[in-house]
Amino acid sequence: MGVLRRQDRIVVAALLLITALGWLYLVAVPMPMPAGVNDVWSPAYLLFSLAMWFVMMVAMMTPSVAPVVLLYDRVMHRDQPGWHPRTLAFLLGYFVVWAGFSAAATLAQAALIRAGLIDAMGVVGTRRLAAVLLLAIALYQWSAAKTACLDRCHSPLGFIVGRRSGPLRDLRAGLAHGAWCVGCCGGLMLLLFVGGVMNLVWVAAITVAVAIEKFAPQPQRARTAIGIGALLAAVWFGLMP
Repeated sequence: MGVLRRQDRIVVAALLLITALGWLYLVAVPMPMPAGVNDVWSPAYLLFSLAMWFVMMVAMMTPSVAPVVLLYDRVMHRDQPGWHPRTLAFLLGYFVVWAGFSAAATLAQAALIRAGLIDAMGVVGTRRLAAVLLLAIALYQWSAAKTACLDRCHSPLGFIVGRRSGPLRDLRAGLAHGAWCVGCCGGLMLLLFVGGVMNLVWVAAITVAVAIEKFAPQPQRARTAIGIGALLAAVWFGLMP
């Protein structure tokens, strides 16, 4: 990429700050715990769980979207010096989509706890359910939808150049890229229910897996390798007593 321009350094510093604040929140604020299975639908529990999920998505996904944000800023604002709120609008649109994903994950977590399928820490209760989740992840890794989404995330230049005009251009571009990114990485987030939603070591490991998929020179090989790993883990969980 060469020497970073002053504008690039501002963008990188902002993204590093967002990432650091997200991880600081996850370390400092304990996971919300329901008083009982009937408490999972209380507004307080749902609100705090939503905050936890959203901050976790921000902490996990900001590093992998950083190159796209930097590229977007360079392509769309290369003749305009200084920090651009329009680049921030792109990032806002991106995280609005992940906020929607976080809301769905919050409701899924509450429903699974209520059904006794996961415990209060967000870990699946049986090896067979873990095997089913891992098998679902493996199958999605090899699906056409995953291929299409990963291609868009790994090579976003054509996507960016195609969105040079229109009302709310930057926000809409962020929303569109966020949708592709959820399609690419949303399946991997099921792994959180296998290793624990607030197991920070596990969260960090998934963050690394997401980054490897997006930054690898041959991303399709990376996603295939992750799929094979998920399949082998599914077999192991399924065969263990």
